[in-house]
This record gives sequence, C-alpha cells and structure tokens, in this order.
Amino acid sequence: MPTNQRPEENHDDVQIGDSAEVVSGPHRGFIGMVEMVSSGMASLRAAAAFIPVVLASSCITVPVTSANFLPPSNALKYSAEKGYNVRSEDAVEVVQGHWIGRRGIVREIDLQKKMLAVNAWANSICISPLLPPAHLPVYQDCFFVPITHVVHESVVFEFDQNRQYVGKEVIIIKGHYKGWRGTFRSILRDTCEVTPGNAPISIFKKRDVAVR
Repeated sequence: MPTNQRPEENHDDVQIGDSAEVVSGPHRGFIGMVEMVSSGMASLRAAAAFIPVVLASSCITVPVTSANFLPPSNALKYSAEKGYNVRSEDAVEVVQGHWIGRRGIVREIDLQKKMLAVNAWANSICISPLLPPAHLPVYQDCFFVPITHVVHESVVFEFDQNRQYVGKEVIIIKGHYKGWRGTFRSILRDTCEVTPGNAPISIFKKRDVAVR
C-alpha cells in the first residue's frame, strides 16, 4: 500500500472539478482534475504542470478508490465569523459539480439545505443602444447548486490600479445596466469606465462590475 494513501479518504462524494492524485495502480502519481464520475470510476484531466511528464495520455480513467480527492480550495466555505459569506445578487461561478463553469447572479439562498438558486447569465445577449436594459433577455434560466460548489466572481474593486484588464470582457452586476456585458476601458480611484455593449462609455462603481 502506498505510504501516502489516507485510510480516512472519503470517495462517496467525488465531484467534477475536484483535484485528484492517483495513489495506487498503474497511473500512480498522476495529478489532475475530475472531468466525469460514474459507477465508481473517475475520468481525470492532467494538471497543466503535469502534462510534460505524462507518457500515454493527458486524460485517464481510474477507480475512485485509487486516488485522493480535494474540492476546489477557493470554493465558498462556512466560517463562524462570516457564515458562507454569500448574499442575494452576488455574482458567482460554479467550480465543482454538474454545473461547473456556469456563471450567474444569486437569486435565493437556502441555508437549511445549503443551496443557492442562481440566475444564469445568457450565453449571448443581443445588445442594441436603442433598447433599454429593462427589455433585454438578461437571464437564460435559473439553476440550483450547493453553496460550497461556487466562488465569487472577481469584482474590479479587488484588482490594483493597473492596465492588465483594459479591453477585457466584464459583466455589470448592479444598477441600470445590470446583466449587460461590456468592455473594460479604464479604472479610476473609486470607479471604472466600461462600454456596455454598443452603448456609449459609462462610469460605474468598482463593485458593480465583475471581471470575466
């Protein structure tokens, strides 16, 4: 038995998005991320730093009992001080489980079931400068996800005042243009300039804009 095998390892709740290290069998030492779980088997995609040493394939399938798994370290967690630190209208991204990769705005929070109802961002929004935001199809649908499967979208406020985000896509998460995608133009002391779709450049509070 490998010395790094942990007897207490729980394989009953392996999720898509978990990091994995294979600790037994022919793929021992393989490090990657879970892409699919079915019938006691997990498909793993090699971590980027590990790909140069993979000889056969960058994707393998192994029994879940042959690997150790860890959930995403940046996913929301409960703390006595802040609880789950999530509120309605927060912008979030799913990093674990069935809905991995989906983004949206928190609509409802069920602390008893530890679930979120999230209004998903539409995959594409047809924006016309003549059409007011209230008439746009802002959300594609609503989905439900465990609180611990999401992270907060990064808001502009969290970034220092440099130009690496100029020209990047952003999502406006509050105010008149809520739900619009736009292009980041510049950052000021307490605000930033964004072009919402084809509309004229506008000034927003930093916390009202999420960087994609």
